[in-house]
Amino acid sequence: MSLVARISPMTGMVVVIALILGAIGATYLTGNLLASGNTIEACDSGQRLRIVDDSSECKKSETSLSWNQQGIQGEPGADGAAGPQGDQGEKGDQGDQGDQGDQGDQGDQGEQGDQGDQGDKGDKGDKGDKGDQGDQGPAGASGAVGPKSIDIDLGSISLVYNSTGGPPTQVRLGGYLTPALEFPADVRRDINLQLPIPADWDGQSRFTLNIMWATPGTAGETTWDCSNSSFRAGQSPLYPTTLLYSCGRHHLTSAATADALQVHSMNLGVFPSDAVAFRASIGRRGSSPNDTNTDVAHIYAVSLTYN
Repeated sequence: MSLVARISPMTGMVVVIALILGAIGATYLTGNLLASGNTIEACDSGQRLRIVDDSSECKKSETSLSWNQQGIQGEPGADGAAGPQGDQGEKGDQGDQGDQGDQGDQGDQGEQGDQGDQGDKGDKGDKGDKGDQGDQGPAGASGAVGPKSIDIDLGSISLVYNSTGGPPTQVRLGGYLTPALEFPADVRRDINLQLPIPADWDGQSRFTLNIMWATPGTAGETTWDCSNSSFRAGQSPLYPTTLLYSCGRHHLTSAATADALQVHSMNLGVFPSDAVAFRASIGRRGSSPNDTNTDVAHIYAVSLTYN
């Protein structure tokens, strides 16, 4: 949008500007021209002056002009006369309570009063604290030495087997950190373990092999075989001193609760006093007609006890 004013060549620029401002009025400048910035833009052709929004609207034959929309601020006026005195204000709120004063000096001591009557007998006092513990008595006689026990790591057991079946598998069940050994129900599976004779063996007591086992079934019997042999220093485990003892065949009844742990002990007999190691074999006879448990069986732990 532009506002045009025709100009006589003899007319001065000041007169032109004054005429333009008078023609367009304050409302137009405030509503339209002042909205574009702090200056007024115009295009001068020599014959007429156009008020424009931006100097880019000027033609090549026109000269762009601009001037401030507002003049320099004048000096402040003189101070006005003092106004009349105002009405008296309302009464203020009561002030806070003052701090407490210092304590006065202590008065003189009064005269001693007469002695009072004797009071009633007081109640029985509370029970006193427990006394200190007495000195320790003499040590008693030593008890009988109990059986010693060695826990056997299932991960170190040799999973060998006979020609009738493969080895038992290692499985992890019930959150146990060590693997359990799994024995199927329809074939024979054996494990062999070889251990040195404990140095603290008394040379004459029996050894007992203990198994902790369970089965998910609750019916039938599980048949286990056990045999063992010992060997002297320098002998190969393949050629032991003698087939010392047959641990026997054990028909173990399943627990009434599925996967309930049971402990069964197998007597290994007495080893020769010069034996240095022994080998034991434990196996499930799943193919035996006496093994009527149709579920797998698991051995969770194996230990050796002796005196």
